[in-house]
Amino acid sequence: MRTLVAYFTWSGNTKEIAERIARKTHGKLFRIEREIPYSTDYNTCASDTVIFT
Repeated sequence: MRTLVAYFTWSGNTKEIAERIARKTHGKLFRIEREIPYSTDYNTCASDTVIFT
């Protein structure tokens, strides 16, 4: 059985956790990326977020 650890991150925190999981499971790491990259400014990213109600 093979394991794929896919992750999506803006700041890199999720990447660190995904790397730990991949090491422990001997899984392959795969980063999911946006077609249009996020801004490097947090406030810009937060204001671009769509909230569904």
